[in-house]
Amino acid sequence: MTQKTCAACDYPLDANAISVTIGGKTVEVCCDACAVALREAHASSAGAQSRAVTRLSSIVLTGALLLFPIVAAQAAEPIRIADADGVHQPTLTSAQQAVTRWLADNGQRQLRAGSAAFDGNGNIAVEVVNIQGLPVRHYVVDGKTRSVTVAQVAKKGGHLAE
Repeated sequence: MTQKTCAACDYPLDANAISVTIGGKTVEVCCDACAVALREAHASSAGAQSRAVTRLSSIVLTGALLLFPIVAAQAAEPIRIADADGVHQPTLTSAQQAVTRWLADNGQRQLRAGSAAFDGNGNIAVEVVNIQGLPVRHYVVDGKTRSVTVAQVAKKGGHLAE
């Protein structure tokens, strides 16, 4: 016949064995010290699993929050530059302000409008830069409809080119 041993220290059990429930499973230990040690070991391993789940959920949440403004920006309607009479052409400043409003409305808090310049078609190209002042993308403010759209750009040698 096989003799039962303590779940914590493998000491042979006698008639004074203590039953302890750990993680829904009942085990027997030889003394109160072994019972406390098993409970503490289970609590620390459960805490480690809980911390791992918390870390994973915070990573997923951070990723979702970083991607949401990009998705929202693509789905957003173009904005119009406020012009009371609709006769005046947009200025460089009004185009920069429109792009700044558009970025803020779409959650792009890390970006801001940079330089602006007229193109040959009467539109205004506004460069968008990050906090460090590095160009990220370009927006075009249409000179006739005054709508803001993302310019199609390609990276060439680390620089943005249209």
